[in-house]
Amino acid sequence: MILFNRKLFDNYLLNLEDKHVDLSVKLPSKDRSNNQNRYYWGIVVDIIGKELGYTADETHEALKMKFLLDRRGKIPTVRSTTVLTTKEFEDYLEDVRMWASKFLNISIPNPE
Repeated sequence: MILFNRKLFDNYLLNLEDKHVDLSVKLPSKDRSNNQNRYYWGIVVDIIGKELGYTADETHEALKMKFLLDRRGKIPTVRSTTVLTTKEFEDYLEDVRMWASKFLNISIPNPE
């Protein structure tokens, strides 16, 4: 394990003395890329929003509600696209493209 700031880590551990803690280890994940973000807002959101007559923000919120609604807890929540990894964001984009094609008869070009 590589600690990037050992002193900060050690100081944090001192604050946990005599406390029960949960420890988890995971591989770092990469947040969505700037290219994905530009493609999402400039192509996906723009095309769907214009077709449906929504602003970019309204379209974005509607897409999140449709594809990122998490019903696992007692109260449903909508995940933010900003917390998605590059893989999760690409899966989200693919879901949106497929839905737009099937239900709106809108062809959204792939990012290539």
